[in-house]
Amino acid sequence: MKKFTFKRLGCCALLLAFTAGAQAEVKVSLEEPVWEFSYRAGKNDAHRNRVNRDEGEFFHNVQPLLQKQDFKGVEQAWNTYRQEHEKVSAMLHEMMGQVFLSLKKNSEAKKHFELAIKEDPSSSTSHRGLSMIYLLDESYEKAREHVVASLALGVSDSQVYGQLGYLNLQLEKPRSATAAYQNAMMLEPGNTQWAQGLLFALIASDALPQASSLVGEMLSEKPDSARLWLQRSQIAMKSQDDLTAISSLETAMSLGEKRAENLTTLAKLHVKSGSPHRAVTLLNENVSTLLAGKSDGAETMLSIANWLAASQDWQNLAELVTTLDKNTKRLDSSNTAMLNVMKANLAIAKDQNSKAQDYLLSAIKAAPANGDALMTLAALLRKEKKDERAKMYYLRAEALPEYKERAMLGRAQVAINQKAYPDALTLLRQVYKSNPGRSDLLSNIQSLENIVKNAS
Repeated sequence: MKKFTFKRLGCCALLLAFTAGAQAEVKVSLEEPVWEFSYRAGKNDAHRNRVNRDEGEFFHNVQPLLQKQDFKGVEQAWNTYRQEHEKVSAMLHEMMGQVFLSLKKNSEAKKHFELAIKEDPSSSTSHRGLSMIYLLDESYEKAREHVVASLALGVSDSQVYGQLGYLNLQLEKPRSATAAYQNAMMLEPGNTQWAQGLLFALIASDALPQASSLVGEMLSEKPDSARLWLQRSQIAMKSQDDLTAISSLETAMSLGEKRAENLTTLAKLHVKSGSPHRAVTLLNENVSTLLAGKSDGAETMLSIANWLAASQDWQNLAELVTTLDKNTKRLDSSNTAMLNVMKANLAIAKDQNSKAQDYLLSAIKAAPANGDALMTLAALLRKEKKDERAKMYYLRAEALPEYKERAMLGRAQVAINQKAYPDALTLLRQVYKSNPGRSDLLSNIQSLENIVKNAS
């Protein structure tokens, strides 16, 4: 019996709204367990005794080598035998396929298994061997064909069902994977690998009550498994049960889970659930992890900072900004610019408008297309009645599709401040034409129309 080990990384992505009008991708990332599949020869293949005298002698001679697992020695004996014999039986091809598979010479093994099946299509052992080779090559469709062929030939052990479940998961057929893993568990109920596979399949097929029940049973046996707590949070997020998702992620963190993507997921869930201080504490305590490598930790921290600014939660914002300010060397120019926008928001809250302008100008210099910096500076200048400068920054923001509507409304307000009512009316009409859903503009348009009409 030979074991084959597979390890793939899987994650579940969900959309979680935590800011008004915005969607943020929130992921629970977890490493799959190591999947091991055992490959054993079929016991009832019909061609077992179909060997001639020479092959029988060869089998007898290599038995001691096989017992010692001296597969190199078997290969050498095979090379000598093959030079003297042209015709080879299905059984000998099958055996050599297993030998070459053990030597990790998969192309040679594949050739022998295929020849065995050509000679005798009922060779379930060869079908199993080919399924392993295709699985190792990640050719999942072909691997599945040979697993199904093994089942059709009467092989029905837990390994073949477990392998079928794994393949169905990789082929995004979670419901079929569920059935296969259930069969594997029926034959081998104590195998935790089959339970883990079934859990993956239930989550992927949105069978959430069953998945929740299963993960509960598994946690009762392994309460210190961070991966299981992550999967519990995954199920809870799919069920829109944020409190259970938070508690599960917090438990996983206490058990050593420190992946940046899971830290940011937990922080976003805390913000969404009304506990921003815990989110900020979590981000501050794990800033080194969040800003390391290619994670989106900086973007998450800044998006939460933006939410805090919009909520006027100045205390938590100040804490987060202080942490980021100490790590500016680890931020790129775009994120540094956004940090300066957050600093400007804090300064504006303290009526330190001159300081805020300096931060915003610095942000725009570092990232000229930063719409938040352009809009914030324009609004600040408009408030100070510096209308022409405000108009200039609104125009720059207007060139950015995401900010165009807001920038046009800002320019309309500047025009009203300057009593340039026809200009304001034109801008409001343009906004309403491009977005008829803005029915709130109709009363303003009507008022401006009356003013313009009376003025003429």
